[in-house]
Amino acid sequence: MPIKPDRFWEQPTDGQVPSGLTKRQISDWESRIGIALPKVLKPLFQVQNGGTVQYSDICILPLDQIAPVETDFWTDAEYSRKLIADTSLVFRFAADRRRGDHHYFLNFNAKGRDGEPSVYHLYHDPGELRLFTKTVKAFFDKLIGVTDSPLADWSETERLETVLHQESMEWVVLGNLAVLQKTLLGRLNGNLFWYSMTDSGDTRSVTKVTLPEPLDKSWAMIRPTRPSPKMYGLHLQPCNSDGIVSIESKQRDDGFWKNEIDHGVPHHITVESTSLERLEQLKRTLFGS
Repeated sequence: MPIKPDRFWEQPTDGQVPSGLTKRQISDWESRIGIALPKVLKPLFQVQNGGTVQYSDICILPLDQIAPVETDFWTDAEYSRKLIADTSLVFRFAADRRRGDHHYFLNFNAKGRDGEPSVYHLYHDPGELRLFTKTVKAFFDKLIGVTDSPLADWSETERLETVLHQESMEWVVLGNLAVLQKTLLGRLNGNLFWYSMTDSGDTRSVTKVTLPEPLDKSWAMIRPTRPSPKMYGLHLQPCNSDGIVSIESKQRDDGFWKNEIDHGVPHHITVESTSLERLEQLKRTLFGS
């Protein structure tokens, strides 16, 4: 999808749109920081100096806040010393406004200060810094891309070979808005899948999580999760979370679907139910007596 600078930024609800930067301001920043700003970013900053990307929850920092990552960060963060040999060439440049522990970084190690950086993703701080996209253009293509149909489709649950647990709940939000939530855990071709759907009538979102087995029995705890109605949750966490694949599809007002794919996150899921007995039975099915 082509990136159009005049349609790239989401308009703020308060109407306070950050003004754009001049070419001189951008070149002054490049001279001061000592890197070449990726070509795809320059026309975007000329329209608006940072903000939320259209069709996403990702907020790009204002240019003067894009800077090398602080030294203390590298003490606890996990990362490839081979791919990030020089930590001074990694710049924090974006964050997820909905999930505050998700951050995005520009890594100039592969092609140098004047080359095209790759984009790295950090799930929590401190955490593991992982390659997200090889270019900034590919990063934005992921953010602004929409599809006619969802990548995570609830109808897939009909093809599961085994259904281990399913739940259907209706919530009342803001006094009168009914929200239907369905969850289902099952198996297909030897793989464990978790589906969750939320439908308010006007909007719908579907999440599909692939959980690699074996699951870590030491984390399989059942605890209260909500007070009214009283809900319990069974914590399911793989022994190796690297194989987790999470697909989240949200339907927009125009009927198109926005899809997000994550690898290695979330580290676990929580199977919720109003029945403590059903969760205990699920735990026995997964882990034995």
